[in-house]
Amino acid sequence: GGGALSERYAKMGVEKGKKRMFIDLGRKFKIVTPGTSMIMLEKLSQFIQHDVTPPTSSAFYKEFIQRQRAGTEAEEAQVIGKLAQVRVWWRDRVAWWERDFLEEQKRPYKRVKRGGFGFGVGSARSSGFGG
Repeated sequence: GGGALSERYAKMGVEKGKKRMFIDLGRKFKIVTPGTSMIMLEKLSQFIQHDVTPPTSSAFYKEFIQRQRAGTEAEEAQVIGKLAQVRVWWRDRVAWWERDFLEEQKRPYKRVKRGGFGFGVGSARSSGFGG
C-alpha cells in the first residue's frame, strides 16, 4: 500500500509507472501536485533553514549562494580536521599493536629520578633549608 497518495493517483487515473513522471513534471513547471507540496519562503533565513535555493531572479539568490559556499567550505575544513585526528588515533593504535610487550618485560626496570619539591637536587633537604 502507498496510503493516501496512492489513492489520490488512482482517483486521477495515473498509472503506477507514471507517478514519478507526474511528480517531475510538477517540479519542472513549478506546480503543486499530489506528490509534491508547496512551501512559501519570504526571508533569506527561511531559504537557508529549509535548504531551498531561491529563484535566480530573487534578491536573496546571490547571498544564499555565498552563504552556501561558506558553509560548504567550513564543513569541508571540519571533515579534514576530523580525518587528521582519526589518522593520529590510527597510528597510535597500530603502534600499540606492534609493540613487543614480551621484549619490554625482559628489560630491567629503570628507576626514574624526579626533581622538584622534596626529591633529589634542589629540594629543601639537600639545600640545608629548614632542617
